[in-house]
Amino acid sequence: MVERNLSVSGKMINFRTNIGSIVRHLQEGGSQAVYVSLKTPFKVGEEVTHRLEYDAIDTFTETNESIAAKVFSKTKKTSIHVNFPEKRRPKNIHGFYLFNDEVTEIPEALQSHNNNRVYTLEFKNPKLGSKLLIEWDW
Repeated sequence: MVERNLSVSGKMINFRTNIGSIVRHLQEGGSQAVYVSLKTPFKVGEEVTHRLEYDAIDTFTETNESIAAKVFSKTKKTSIHVNFPEKRRPKNIHGFYLFNDEVTEIPEALQSHNNNRVYTLEFKNPKLGSKLLIEWDW
């Protein structure tokens, strides 16, 4: 399994997944690709929750920041989770769904947890090629 188009303004390290092991990660143009070896093959019709986590170093340096995830395969639900630094909380945070050059703000899908330290943007039945985006100011 390959996760593509990952990028941050700094470095991405300590990749982790819940469905196997990270085989390698490498640069593909201006972004990273992470290759995952599955613990066991998926079965037809099996529902799987896949989490890919990483630590972002030397990032969150701009006044306006964002993180996005693009949908590359059919899924019932996709989400982005951002854990903010303990002593730095975002201001003016928004969640968006992007598809075919149309941008829709989805405030009802953006949830905060852990005293506004963690934000989750979740969307059900996203279309192939669509993107979820969390944007914030410091």
